[in-house]
Parts: sequence; C-alpha cells; structure tokens
Amino acid sequence: MKIKKVYLIGLALFLLALFLRFYKLDQFPLSLYWEETALGYDAYSILKTGADFHGQKFPLVAFKSFGDYKPSGYFYAAVISQALLGLNHLAVRLPSALAGVAIIIFTFLIAQQIFSQHKQKKLIGFLSALLVAFSPWSFQFSRAAFEANLATAFSVVAIWFLLKARHQPKNLLASTLFFALSLYTYHSSRIFIPLLILSFALLFYRSVKTHWRWWLVSGIIGLFITFPLVQNLSQPAIKHRWQETSAFTDLEPIIRLNQLRQDHDNSLISRLIYHRYWWYAGQTLQKLASHFDLNYLFLTGDSNRRHSTGESGIFYPLDAILLFAGLIFIFKSKNKGFKLLTLWWLTALIPSSLTKATPHALRTLLAIPAPQIIAASGGVYLYQKTKAKLKTPLLTIFILIYALFVFRHFYNYFGAYAENYSRDWQYGYQQLMEFLKDKSSQYETIYITDKLGRPSIYYFFYNQIDPSLVQQEEITASKDQAERLSYQHINFYLPQNIPDNKKTLVIYGPNQAPKHQTSLWQVNDFFGKPIFSAVEYH
Repeated sequence: MKIKKVYLIGLALFLLALFLRFYKLDQFPLSLYWEETALGYDAYSILKTGADFHGQKFPLVAFKSFGDYKPSGYFYAAVISQALLGLNHLAVRLPSALAGVAIIIFTFLIAQQIFSQHKQKKLIGFLSALLVAFSPWSFQFSRAAFEANLATAFSVVAIWFLLKARHQPKNLLASTLFFALSLYTYHSSRIFIPLLILSFALLFYRSVKTHWRWWLVSGIIGLFITFPLVQNLSQPAIKHRWQETSAFTDLEPIIRLNQLRQDHDNSLISRLIYHRYWWYAGQTLQKLASHFDLNYLFLTGDSNRRHSTGESGIFYPLDAILLFAGLIFIFKSKNKGFKLLTLWWLTALIPSSLTKATPHALRTLLAIPAPQIIAASGGVYLYQKTKAKLKTPLLTIFILIYALFVFRHFYNYFGAYAENYSRDWQYGYQQLMEFLKDKSSQYETIYITDKLGRPSIYYFFYNQIDPSLVQQEEITASKDQAERLSYQHINFYLPQNIPDNKKTLVIYGPNQAPKHQTSLWQVNDFFGKPIFSAVEYH
C-alpha cells in the first residue's frame, strides 16, 4: 500500500511538472530572444515558401540565419508547430517544451534499463524522472526555443534504444535514427555522440561482438543519413560555429609559446616543453574541471542569465548529497550500465570544454539525465543504509528542505527573474513592433537602432512579413554579413545624419535619444528605464 502511495505521489508531481513546463509558455520568459525569433521566422518562411528567408530551398545541414549557420533540426520541428498554431511565441517554444517532457519520460525508461536487476528499479526510475522534472537545469531550457534541448531529447531516446539493443539488437536501427536527428539539431551532439557510442562499445564489447552484423548495418545506415554533414565538414555551414566559439582559434598563446622557445634558443627540449598541444591539453582539462565548480553546480548556475536564474545552480544544494552517494554506489557496483552514466556525463562536458566560455549550462545539456539518475540511485542507496528508526524522520526532513529549494526556484522564475533579467530576453521588441504596425506607413523613412541586436528579424516576425518579399530583396538589400540592414523604407541602424527633407521616425535605444527631443512613444523596462524611444523628424 505504501509503495502504491509513493507512485501516486510521484504521478501527481509528474503532472505538476508538466503543468509548470507549459504554464504561460508564451509569456515566460517575457519575450523571445533573437535566436528564438530567427528560428520562428525561418520556420515560417519554410512553411510558406519552402525556403528560408534568404531564399535557400529546404536547407538540410544548416540554416544561414544571421550568418551563424544554425543546425536545421529545430527549424523543421517549429514548422510543424506553426502549421498548427501560426507564427507566435507558443509555436516557437512548443517543440522545446515537448522535448522537455520526452526527456522526463525517457529518463524513467533509461533508469529501468540500467537498474533492471535492482530490486528498487521502479523507485529509482520515478526518482530519476522527478529529479529531471524539477531540475533548474532542465526546466530552464525547456521553457524557450533552445536547439540543445530538442537535441537532448533525441539523444535520450537514442540512448534508451541503444541500451535495449544489448539484448535486442534490432533496436540499433531506431537508436541510429534518433542519434542522427540529434546530430542535425545541435553542434555539441557532433562531438558527444561519437564519444558516447565509443564508450558504450568499450563497456559492452561482448554484446557488440555478438551482434556485430546489426552494428555494421546500423553504422552504414548512420553514415548514409549523416552523409550531408560529413560531406560538408569543411564548409561554412559546419566550420563557422567552431571558429566562432573554439578555444583553439586564439593566436595569442601560440605567439607566447614561440617567444618562450626563442628565449631558450629554440632547443629541442624547449620545443617539446612549450608545444601548443600541451597548452591545448591543459586548457581543455581546466575548462572540463570548471564544470564541477561548486557555485556553478549548486548555487548560482551559468553566468548567462538566459541559461540560469542566478538564484539556483544547475542542481539544488541537496543534490550534492545524492550525487556523492550515487557515485559511491556506482563505483562499488560491477554493473557496466552504472559506469555508462558516469561516462555519459563526462563525455557531454567535452564539447563545451573545447570552447572559450566555461562552464556552460547550454552546451553541456546533453549530460541530462545521467547525473539525475546517479542522484536517484544515491538517494535509494542512502535510504537503504540508514538505520530503520531514522529512515522516516530523516527522509521527511530531507523532502521538506528539498521542496523548499524547488518552491523557491519556481517562485523566483515566474516572479523576480522574469522582470530583473527581461533585457537579457530582449524585452521591448514586441512592444516596439506593435507600435510600428500602425505607424510605419505614416513615414517616408524609419530608422531602428541595432544597439539591442537583430532588429530586422523582430520586424519580420512580429509584422509577419511575407517571406517571399524578404527573399526578393535578398540580393539587393544592404546587409551586415547575413543580417539585413534594410527592408523597403525601414533601416535597421541609426543614421549619422537625419534627413531634413523627409518625414522620418527614429527609434533610439537606451541612452541614445537626444535630450532636447521629445519622445513620441517610449517603452520602459520594469525599473522605469527606457528601452526604446521613438522620435519624429520633419
């Protein structure tokens, strides 16, 4: 009876977690940041014209977007949601929210596979799923259109099939398909997935050897599906993001190492000691270790306020106890499935460790749900090791304190966080574009500041500009790389001189409007500071 009650409580909490993931999804965060807006409008363009807004027909590997070549997976997922809901906030964010739900469900299923011989496998599965459901890390990225969250969902499904394939090798085909979808959805998957598959193959060598024909067929199918990615490894669509984020594109360390060699007469020993590969290795290990910083893990989270509220780490403080106990349990066990969880977590950190900004909650999202399953196993392990008379009081205290941390996080997310960091989510653009809908036809020329970034995509999105019209101007329109600087009589930058012979409207950003000019319209943040100001010139 007690077990049934536990599962009923677990089900109720699961439903609560689902509610929180979809509650006012179009309003929290308060606005779309520019990456979401770009995903939404390009998906709209595909839906309406069969091409992105640059005019490329059904891009397969990546969308050009702002010239940053985003992987294509999320765009096509958003096409489906827009076909059902139209071009709006909800349609843009829905694929990520659904991916968040899938991650919770498949966390339970993966835990069942890994702990199939454990007496408490269902309980560990439920706890794992609940830890993901209320995780600040998972929740943060399930509420906005993050490609990494959809890629994580695809990877989690693929890993479940991969685990099933140990005994039922035909599941390798489904695993291959979902791994391929992840590869087409997020950059980090392209490093993480090969490393994870290699880890699995080494741990479960006997299974791979026994079912080698299935592995061979799946490998061939996988190479065929991902051939466009492999074929374009040297193309801008693949290389751009690496060049932009890689820690190895900085020439300053190379210059410094060369100087050190010269200081030692360029001797053989100096060439060995001051070799760039040693520096790269040291940097990678240092960046990998940064993901285990205690403040990042349990207190403040990612410094980017789109990736964290700043009031919680990627885990709750009490998760430290569960994780520590779970790791002890895993290393004591001889079950290779348990060891896979640790390797899963570590390999998911490697892509981020090769980049400049670490620790990075978004680029390591593929680690979910490995640490949560480890923590759940740790919770069961601790409960079993606790003396009988202490089980109930200690468990009650633990649950109450954990619940307080969860309540505090969600209360902050839907309250102070939304307002305090509204500018990080480009709050104000929607209000600006609604203002311009009624005003744009009244002016010969309009200038919109680019101080807050990417104004053109917000104009296209909120005015639902026909993508075919945008495509027609692709060749002739002025651009900064791939970002539009003009559309018809709208200019997405501030001029050096305001034309004095035209009726002109200028949209200024924070601290840009001339003090002697009276604003025709203004939108403020939640602290009363102006975001955009409209000034009319004749």
